[in-house]
Amino acid sequence: MEMEQAPHPDYLKGFNRGYELTKCAPDISDQVTPYLNDGEMGKGFTDGKSQFEKEKQIQRVPSFLEDIDKAESKDEMGLSMDFTDKGDVEPDKE
Repeated sequence: MEMEQAPHPDYLKGFNRGYELTKCAPDISDQVTPYLNDGEMGKGFTDGKSQFEKEKQIQRVPSFLEDIDKAESKDEMGLSMDFTDKGDVEPDKE
């Protein structure tokens, strides 16, 4: 059975800093990234930045769903979107 090795403390610091900086100030995070060294902290920073960006993509809501709570009770064609029980349905008269 393989034992997982705990990440290096510098890697963890870099990961957390990369994640938080990308969350709070993505422009600064983008500017800092090219100047990082290949050490544990630099790798962690890059991975933390990537992790936040992946999570942000997952959380992104399609634009057609953004205002679903703000929608009116009628759609664009003026049809009622009220699906409450109204009792018996009368047949169409021909």
